[in-house]
Amino acid sequence: MVNIKEICDEFLTDIQNGRVETKEAIYNIKVDLNTSKNNDLVPVLKIKDINSLFFKFQIYLKKIIEFRNIQDELNSDFIKNSLVHLFANATFTDFENPEMFIDKYINFMNMDILTTKDIHGIFDDVISTKDMVYGSDLTCDIVKQSEFFETPYAFKSKIILGNLEYKLPVISFGISNNTCYIYAIQKEKEKFKTKENDTYNNKVKRILYKLDDKVRDYESLEYLEYKEGKSDYYPENITDVVPSAILALSQFFNTLYQNNIKNVSVVSYLPVRYNAKKEAFESKVRYKAKLNNVSIDELNVMMEEASLEHLRIQNNLTQKLIRNFMRLGYHFNNIEMIGYPYELSEYLDIKINAFTDTNNDILKKIIESNYSKQK
Repeated sequence: MVNIKEICDEFLTDIQNGRVETKEAIYNIKVDLNTSKNNDLVPVLKIKDINSLFFKFQIYLKKIIEFRNIQDELNSDFIKNSLVHLFANATFTDFENPEMFIDKYINFMNMDILTTKDIHGIFDDVISTKDMVYGSDLTCDIVKQSEFFETPYAFKSKIILGNLEYKLPVISFGISNNTCYIYAIQKEKEKFKTKENDTYNNKVKRILYKLDDKVRDYESLEYLEYKEGKSDYYPENITDVVPSAILALSQFFNTLYQNNIKNVSVVSYLPVRYNAKKEAFESKVRYKAKLNNVSIDELNVMMEEASLEHLRIQNNLTQKLIRNFMRLGYHFNNIEMIGYPYELSEYLDIKINAFTDTNNDILKKIIESNYSKQK
């Protein structure tokens, strides 16, 4: 019989040096038995009561076994990997309050599955009856995800017509204490391609550009000057988003509201995942430097450039994520921004009020549909 407490103790010992290696990646985590602040970018796991934390670990691991329907006997690797994957999805605030974070993540697994409803003829008001896309439905579902994703569940939606389909971006989320936490919006890879489905996808993409109607008129003069090549400064804007993500988010927010979930917190930064990617990014630079036999000074320059480039990529990803919700607020009059990241909390906090109006004809279907087809 595996002693869970001993292995959890080994896990905390492993991270004393701020580094945990698994088969997938290298994770940077530190552990601190006091409540002092740490200015390092490596997150510090604050432990106030070691026995209480061990107890939470055991509850979490038992829930993982139940949720994943794991039949094999527990072993050290499984337990350590489960804990690493858990903290890979933690914010700095979560590291300050690990027991509360574990409770939240357990709630993600325990959540009641949201009731989802399909929308018929999602494009019928904006296209001709002769268009091959006419009559397409918007369908959605809540699905389990593997442990490598940020959350146990995801919201998946797609536009379908017979056996043709166009997949919208997947939204990774969890619900705890009547608040929905959104971690990621990611395009799903196409597994099976046919010429007919490719044609259908291209048609849908062109129609989705109708979501951009009149949006540019709302943008600032700075952004218009940037688009016209008159300025190198790239200001914040709501034009630079993927239309399919806006449609997926619109239906997801409507689903949340229909299930009486009216508070949303968007997670903009996960330090462990950021550092793991940074480590992988820099290891490639070191390998390239070794192949080219560069000097120490040249290597230092290359590493500095790699670090800045990784930071630039992360900033772009964060801004793009937030931009989606700003765009959603432009389209609907019920999306209320309560707080921006690192103002009141680490999250972009949003309140969803009743869906009553939108300035886009495609999105009106989400409000006006009678939801006659129910899952």
